[in-house]
Amino acid sequence: MRLQPIKQPALTTDVEILATHQNLVTKTVTLDASKFASGADGRKIAKVGTVLGKITATGLYGPYNAGNSDGTEKADCILFNTVDLTDGNAVAAAITQGVVREARCIGLDEAAKTALRLVEFR
Repeated sequence: MRLQPIKQPALTTDVEILATHQNLVTKTVTLDASKFASGADGRKIAKVGTVLGKITATGLYGPYNAGNSDGTEKADCILFNTVDLTDGNAVAAAITQGVVREARCIGLDEAAKTALRLVEFR
């Protein structure tokens, strides 16, 4: 348990990833903090729009990477809000269906687009 005060990072407002709110479906996921890299300030920040894959062994979610073999090689959803993972795993909302802005997705490739068949990219 951390009892020391911490300086909160100066996060900018999340970019709007949705092209429209119609047909939006989200689910709750738990992000695996060990799968996200630390920034220069030592904080682990999962950014809105990150394509996520489900880790087979734990059921937690990490950033999608087609070259992995732990389950995150298959895109499952897209992170809906920026989340601070510095203090460990965190619960977050993820998009499973809807219309999103393709240019604002992080880690998106053709294989991820195919796997996210209920998401329309504009």
